[in-house]
Amino acid sequence: MKVYLQPPQPSLGLDRIATALRRYAPLTVEVCEFPRNVDLTVIYAIGRRDHIQRQVDEILSRDKNYAIIQVCLRSTMSPSTDDWAYPIWTYAKVIWSYYDLNRAIAEDGLSDNWEHGKLGNFLHSSSGVDAQVCRYRGTPVHYVVTTSGYSRRSESVRECWLAAEQVGGCVAHLGPLKPAKHVAAITNVSDDRLAEIYSASMFVSGLRRTEGFELPAAEGLLCGARPLLFDTADYRWNYKDWGVYVKEGTRQEVVDQLVEVFKQGAAPVTADERSEAAHWFNWERVCGEFWQRCLQ
Repeated sequence: MKVYLQPPQPSLGLDRIATALRRYAPLTVEVCEFPRNVDLTVIYAIGRRDHIQRQVDEILSRDKNYAIIQVCLRSTMSPSTDDWAYPIWTYAKVIWSYYDLNRAIAEDGLSDNWEHGKLGNFLHSSSGVDAQVCRYRGTPVHYVVTTSGYSRRSESVRECWLAAEQVGGCVAHLGPLKPAKHVAAITNVSDDRLAEIYSASMFVSGLRRTEGFELPAAEGLLCGARPLLFDTADYRWNYKDWGVYVKEGTRQEVVDQLVEVFKQGAAPVTADERSEAAHWFNWERVCGEFWQRCLQ
């Protein structure tokens, strides 16, 4: 089976997914560099539904197959599951998401539209982490929290920075945002250096509003940083008891909660927790389930 799985735009998270899918592709899968004449196209649902709809229509017109990785849903311009149902989800070989799309369908009151009330081709699975790179380095803690991303608002970067400032803590930020005095802005970092930064952090932020999985939270966890997450069903499903959960409220409410969390400090991530998380976020397992569905 010839497969095209290149992400539509540069992205650390999407690139990691594509790299893992390529690494753990079975011998019967040939990963192609161009989308023409492939048997299956991997589509990353990260934004506009109408763009993905056109892509699906074109693939179906050639009588070819596609798989969907639903990276975003509620935070897109088409947040209802009804917007994605037909034909995007209906004809996909597999729909993989770390969000419980069946629960989202039920929340939207659309269960009656699906056989047995659920997506038959849905793979509910967390994303993965390379445990050989993301491992605890024993680095002394220097940062109260590591943040990441391009948006101070949707990714709650501003709230983390303000809370850290109030407790006199330093922050490591992964991304191009202009830093404050107590924030070290870090860009173009190697994976080994990234693991060192996580290991030197008490917390790692995964605080994306509306919805999120936030790969840095998983990577940081394996390196010994305690994930900070919003208290939602999807975050709890993905991160179990490994995270510290705060309520998604106003910006000031989030800052106030984080100040108390930072004052209390993080319980050290134990070796057992890192081992359990490494199994849960195992790319080989995650990708194996994905490819098995695609080849059925």
